[in-house]
Parts: sequence; C-alpha cells; structure tokens
Amino acid sequence: MHLTDEYLIKAKIKTQLTQQMNIAIVDDHLLFAQLLKNNLLRSFKGSVIKTYSEPAVFLSTDFGEWLPEIVICDLIMPGMDGMEVVRKVRSLFGGKCKLIIMSGVTEIVTVRAALVKGANGYVAKDADLEELLIAINVVKDGGQYISAKLKENILGYMITGEPDVFSLSPKEKEVLQKFCSGMIPKEIAEDMNLSIHTINQYNKNIMKKFKVNRTTDMILLAIQKGLCTTPPVASGF
Repeated sequence: MHLTDEYLIKAKIKTQLTQQMNIAIVDDHLLFAQLLKNNLLRSFKGSVIKTYSEPAVFLSTDFGEWLPEIVICDLIMPGMDGMEVVRKVRSLFGGKCKLIIMSGVTEIVTVRAALVKGANGYVAKDADLEELLIAINVVKDGGQYISAKLKENILGYMITGEPDVFSLSPKEKEVLQKFCSGMIPKEIAEDMNLSIHTINQYNKNIMKKFKVNRTTDMILLAIQKGLCTTPPVASGF
C-alpha cells in the first residue's frame, strides 16, 4: 500500500467510524482484549464485539446466531496457536470473514507464513489504534494489510526467496522436540540427564540458527516448518 493510499484510507475511516460490524477478538490476554474491545466500540458505534480468551471456545461458538465479519487474533495462545485458528477459520467460513493477526511476534518468516495460510492482515501488537482501524478497513474491503514497520522486510524476503536451511545437530533436534512438547528447560535437563546450562546453550544455538530471539518464536517456527514432530501443547513460555 502506497503512502497516498494510506492517506485515502485515513480519510475513509472518518466516514466509516459509525459503521456497525461484528468483530471477534481472540486473545488470552484478557486486559488487552477488553481494552481493545472498548476502543473499537468507540470507533465502530453499535457494533457487536465479542472477546474470547481461548481459540477453542471461539471456534465452538454457534455461528448460526452470530457471524464475525472481522476476527482479530493473537498468534501464541494456550491450547491452539494462531496459525491453526487461521486454518480453521478459513475452513469454516471461507472468505466470509476477514482475519487479522495482531501479535508481538514480528519475525519475517512468521508474518509470511500467516499470510500464506490465509490471514488477511498482520498488525504488530505495538501498533496504535489508528493503524488497526486502517487494517480493518483495508481487509473489510477485500485488501491485504501488513504493518508499515513489517512491510518492507516481508516484501524483501518474498522477493529474494531465501531458502530456509537449518543445520541442527541430533542433540539440538532432540532438545527442540522437547521444547515443542511443552517441556521447560529444567524438565528437559532432567529428561536428558544434562545440566540446565547445557540445555539453555542448545536453546540459544537453535534460536541463532532460526534467526529468532525468543523461545516462543523458535517453537512457532519449528511448527511452521514441520520440524516439530511432537504435537505442540501450551508451554510456560
């Protein structure tokens, strides 16, 4: 989206703030979800906005009674990650509702994977309300939105198309599987009869190879790339 397009969208927002719509917010951070709901209700007066702290509860809703036009979803949540929510939403609704991932995870490969799987937009969680309103209007009109701070990086990544090559040692692969299964470093150390220091070092080595900075991002990337053979569960990260 060009800068001139963004100015047009901002102008359009001013005429659409009274537009009513159904919005679902799926985020396990209850305070964030409630604050977001309150802000959106002020922007889209008369809308029906529902919050869900668990993806499974959202997906088990009777959508014959109420169908969301916009779904705003976090990426890392207990029980089911946002990528799986994207897949299930697309399976349930097709293109009837638009899905925006709003997450603190901003790794390029994660953003790209979410869009490939069917998300209509990806907004960084530190974005301001105005940007989220822009994103909602863009995807509702059939477009795709990526946060300005992420767009340049994701486009560069898609153009270069660099292959993902992860040269993990057998031990690193074993440690990764245990992280994916929900185990914490202390549990992994006990299970492998190694020190916590050694497990943490393996963790750092894997994150360096994955080019991520957090264990949660490492696990998410492993799931996306099919490197996690153990069914993922909620972990303490």
